[in-house]
Amino acid sequence: MPEFLEFGKHTTYVVSSFALVMVVLAGNVVFARRRLNALVNRTRRRLSAEEKS
Repeated sequence: MPEFLEFGKHTTYVVSSFALVMVVLAGNVVFARRRLNALVNRTRRRLSAEEKS
């Protein structure tokens, strides 16, 4: 195994910290996309309602 992957007795801490960061980043992307889609849909509904009036 390469030297930069040898963490000794800190392996559990390093791997769990890395996994937690990846989960938070993935969640951030998912929630940002959901919010963007909700805003786009709300804006489309508002525009279509204004066109009908």
